Amino acid sequence: KDGLLNGQFPVYVYPYAVNSYGYLQALYPNLFIYPAAILRMFGVTVEFCYKSLMCAVNLGTGWMAYITARKLLGKHKSVPLLIAVLYMTGLYRVGSSMWMRSAFGEVTAMMFLPLVVLGLYELLVGDRKKWWYLAVAYSGLLQSHMLSCIMVSIFSVTAGLFYADVFFKEKRWKELAMLGSILEKRLKEAEERLLQAGEQKKDYEDREKLVKELREKLESLREKIRISQAEADSLSGGSKTLRQQLLN
Repeated sequence: KDGLLNGQFPVYVYPYAVNSYGYLQALYPNLFIYPAAILRMFGVTVEFCYKSLMCAVNLGTGWMAYITARKLLGKHKSVPLLIAVLYMTGLYRVGSSMWMRSAFGEVTAMMFLPLVVLGLYELLVGDRKKWWYLAVAYSGLLQSHMLSCIMVSIFSVTAGLFYADVFFKEKRWKELAMLGSILEKRLKEAEERLLQAGEQKKDYEDREKLVKELREKLESLREKIRISQAEADSLSGGSKTLRQQLLN
């Protein structure tokens, strides 16, 4: 909210975080928290914004898990629903990420993990024209939690090695090349955001340095004024004493 009110968009520096020294955000993208920030600008409480975000992410997670299970399992209806419920109520997701650590970025990234599984399946052995599932999943990961994206990338490469023969025999690498171009574009955008964030942080540091210098100069000026007042009071007292001596 403070970054938006200061004219930043996208927001790269939290201006009043860390005792008003500012905080450069780089590893935790902001895309999915902008709705909450806008609500805060209209005076909505932090608690309501956070709970609303978590509710939306939970609904999205359940929907992603259900759609993925339904597409992979075919005509089954109750099994995908059961899988979605089990995934939403997972101990690590609910107990650690949500309840204990309030790791919103990690919880948001978990919303896209089922879509990663579906995208890998379609790209490696399923309908190759649906490779865009994986593109959407990785785009969501890149906008949620960078560490989760790295771990999922390792998993994806490992899964691809098991299906390497089918992958190259059916020339599915063409779809992977298209996916790679999209991810490369997203990574370049992330790099540009980091560079812009670094420039903004430098501007904030320069402003902080200027403010510090001005404060030091002001304090020095105040000290000089106090000394001058003390000298003036001393001279005034001396002149009064001399006048009394002359009158006596």
